[in-house]
Amino acid sequence: MRLILFLLLSVFTLTACGGLQTTKSEAPLVSPGSAGTISYCRPSSIMRVAEYPTLYVENAPVAQVKNGSIGTVPIALGQNFYFGLKPSALFMRVTEQVAYEGTAEKLKARYFIVSGKANMKQGLAILGGGIIGAAELDKRQNTGLENWEIVEVSKQVFDTECNS
Repeated sequence: MRLILFLLLSVFTLTACGGLQTTKSEAPLVSPGSAGTISYCRPSSIMRVAEYPTLYVENAPVAQVKNGSIGTVPIALGQNFYFGLKPSALFMRVTEQVAYEGTAEKLKARYFIVSGKANMKQGLAILGGGIIGAAELDKRQNTGLENWEIVEVSKQVFDTECNS
């Protein structure tokens, strides 16, 4: 019974879809805001393939950073932005997770590479206690930072890693 439930959950997870912003293989041209742009890419990887962070500007979702995606959004001076994940029973995430946050303080093009990471503590907590184990771990660990690596890079590194 558990195997059937696990297989059904796996199929559902891998086929789940949704989207705020369609992503393409190349970053589209976007008019910069008063503080420039935020470009992001998530090179294709098996790590956290079904899960994805969302880019928020002023707490409003502007892009889903799915596996293999690349995109650019404008940002205005003084706006706060962050890459985060909302609570999800499917992924046993009981609180909102923030993996990176910043404020647009000056005009510039910002480039971010997003990668999923293995989190052994989370895996063991879920295996041992299900949603209760995940909730307990959430109290002791910033799982957004432990599950995701979001690095601001130069345009050259971004172009090399994301447009190849």
